[in-house]
Amino acid sequence: MDNLLLAYVVNWLFRALSFLIIARVIADWIAIGMRRPNLAYHPIVRLLYNLTEPLLAPLRRALNRYQGRSGLDFSPLVLLILVQVLQRIVVNMITR
Repeated sequence: MDNLLLAYVVNWLFRALSFLIIARVIADWIAIGMRRPNLAYHPIVRLLYNLTEPLLAPLRRALNRYQGRSGLDFSPLVLLILVQVLQRIVVNMITR
């Protein structure tokens, strides 16, 4: 029973991380669409940035080598895919 509880908690944490990444992307879109760069100083948006930037920055640097100056940031998409893969691997390891 302890393994199932641990698997549930780990699964929830990965889902929360995915939610934070998606919320950050939406906040970025809103700031760009509304032409409100000061939206980045809102406390909730700052929290989203502080929680997700340590994971996104290394991916962004790595992807910039390959995508050049296209202007599109694919790092949130890549991070979401990595989070999903890690979630499945870790949860499967716990429940075995």
